[in-house]
Amino acid sequence: MEKILTIIVPTYNMEKYLRNCLDSLIVDEEGMKQLEVLVINDGSKDSSSQIAHEYQDKYPDTFHVIDKENGNYGSCINRGLKEATGKYVKVLDADDSFDNKGFKSYLKLLQDLDVDLIVTDYVIVDEKGSVKSRSDRKLASNCIMNITDAIDEFLHPQIQMHAVTYKVQNLRDIDYYQTEGIFYTDQEWMFMPMTTVDTLYYFPVVIYRYLVGRAGQTVEMEAHIRNISHHIKSDLVMLNHFSTIKTTETMFRYLKIRCVGCFQALYYRYLIMRPSILNIEDLIHLDRVVSSNPIIYMETSKSKCKYVPYIHLWRNSGASEHIPFIIRMLSFLYKIKNRL
Repeated sequence: MEKILTIIVPTYNMEKYLRNCLDSLIVDEEGMKQLEVLVINDGSKDSSSQIAHEYQDKYPDTFHVIDKENGNYGSCINRGLKEATGKYVKVLDADDSFDNKGFKSYLKLLQDLDVDLIVTDYVIVDEKGSVKSRSDRKLASNCIMNITDAIDEFLHPQIQMHAVTYKVQNLRDIDYYQTEGIFYTDQEWMFMPMTTVDTLYYFPVVIYRYLVGRAGQTVEMEAHIRNISHHIKSDLVMLNHFSTIKTTETMFRYLKIRCVGCFQALYYRYLIMRPSILNIEDLIHLDRVVSSNPIIYMETSKSKCKYVPYIHLWRNSGASEHIPFIIRMLSFLYKIKNRL
């Protein structure tokens, strides 16, 4: 039987969470026949590979383990796409899981569906599995839509990788490649692949359970700061795509807003958070690179961004090591607020 869905599970030292992740994908016999799970073991030093092979041994027609040298997140996505045999593809991080009941109904839905993108809901959970919040969309549900009619709902707030499933052929048609060797390339998954989407379907059911709060997680702010060079590299990849791609007006606006949001976050960390390990000279260099695209450059300092004045004032001061007084005050207020 042909596979309807490939799930790529990037895995690095996830022995504590991997069983829960893979258990959440076990459905009835018919569903298992239609499902392909690719566990991409990215050079783990713990028992992640051994655990994954247990599932492959038990469900050889569904679970497949690919052991490879460490290349970070993007290399796992690239390898998974190369091996995928399903019609659709979804990424599931190894410390996250699926809602098993919702997932069963989702597999049944996919059997008779032919669209470029499927959007589903997800919840944020803590280490105990308690739901902290739910992310859904105000879209017409259970019907095929055109991307033009949905794009605004993808921007406020911005849609994330936990909510999307792409048609595999769409990604292969553009030779999609995700940056390797760095963290935080999940934003790339929400960038160029979206340019291939014409039709979509919104299924308002929770599929993804996104774990936040575990120790050592890359989404922790300390990790963000420590690995900010990874953010910069990935954001510059997206800037390059934005500068060269020709697309529809609707998709151009989507890409612009996502790209601007990524760069605003970088400026925010340098100028407002201002941790001592960040060198303002790196931001000066980045600002010069961003200025090569006047659209993105101008949009980064427009008034809709969080803490409106910070980029505009900094640039007006000569974009130097000197930080205007108002920016120092904003930084001070931000730190006070976080202590309350």
